[in-house]
Amino acid sequence: MTITLHAVSLNEQPLSQPITAVFDSQGGTIGRADHNTMALPDPERHISRLQAEIIPMGAGFLIKNVGAANPIVVAGRTLVQGETSPLNHRDQVRIGGYLLKVALGGPDDPRAVEVTRGRAAATGGGLPLDSRAERQSPREPISTPAAAPRSAAPPSIGGMPDFGIPLSSSNPFADLMGGAAPPGVPAAPAPAATDPFADLMPAPAGVAPGSYQLRVMVGDLVVLSQWFEVQDFVKPAYKIDVAPSRQAILAGESVDFDISAAFFEGSPVPGVGLRYNGDVEGELTTDTAGRATLTYTSTVGSAESPIFGDVRWASVMLAPVLAEEGDIGGNATVRVFNAAVSLEAQARVEGATGTVTGTLRAVDLARINDGTAKHLD
Repeated sequence: MTITLHAVSLNEQPLSQPITAVFDSQGGTIGRADHNTMALPDPERHISRLQAEIIPMGAGFLIKNVGAANPIVVAGRTLVQGETSPLNHRDQVRIGGYLLKVALGGPDDPRAVEVTRGRAAATGGGLPLDSRAERQSPREPISTPAAAPRSAAPPSIGGMPDFGIPLSSSNPFADLMGGAAPPGVPAAPAPAATDPFADLMPAPAGVAPGSYQLRVMVGDLVVLSQWFEVQDFVKPAYKIDVAPSRQAILAGESVDFDISAAFFEGSPVPGVGLRYNGDVEGELTTDTAGRATLTYTSTVGSAESPIFGDVRWASVMLAPVLAEEGDIGGNATVRVFNAAVSLEAQARVEGATGTVTGTLRAVDLARINDGTAKHLD
């Protein structure tokens, strides 16, 4: 059982390479943070770090809005924080400026580029690739540049420096992105002997904030395609770290989130007011050591308020109560297993006789909490 979400447009402009994520029986999350199953880049921060959860439900899926900032729209219905809606084939979901389309049973577009946790896979479809970085505003449609003769070096784009360098005839990958820095750009230090990827290309100067795509070709052969963002950085006054006492709990159990606020040189930030939201909301204040503890007790389903699926995520996000110049925040998530046992059942009818067989397994969270469980992402 799988469901696929395609991000096909941003601010009403089509994406040339749709962002795609596949969710299975474990569900997943959507947000602007890179650790989400479906990461949606959002420099304007209209999307929360953790905006929505995809929850398995029987033979289908639910979407739950867990972000405190903005609602999401599913098939024309607006969901505020805490509300859920079933997802049906070909439904449209709007999160921030993104328009997402739903496909049950797997991707319905084989040309889509699957992006998991914000990392784009190289593909021969979509945009053609070349050995330069191209600036692309999120509000502008991405156009395909005209192919240039092989002998001509590609021009610089959008104020970006030109990284096109002739290839060695004996080694087509030699000096793929090296060479001298463009005029006005200081020479980069020599790469460390232990890091073969250090100083892969010279640092560009005067790059405007926005979204960029690094595209590399050897002749007509696609080698690499990678999106990245450039943002104006304002150093925050301090940082917030959040660490759960356990990585997974059973429904009805509690978990402590250890919160610390500290300046970058390590000294604590005492008496700072923090607002938290997610699966629990409120405010707290750090002590003289810059620390605080938030205890969350997960909910248990009932006949009146059922909880669907085997696993869900509990999240907490913190930010200062008072406005700060820099972007200050911290967040953490834990898995919540809705039952201590897992049942797999089969039914067979022969004539007037029905037979039900099944396998009952106990849920053991020890390997998740000690960090030895694998393939959980």
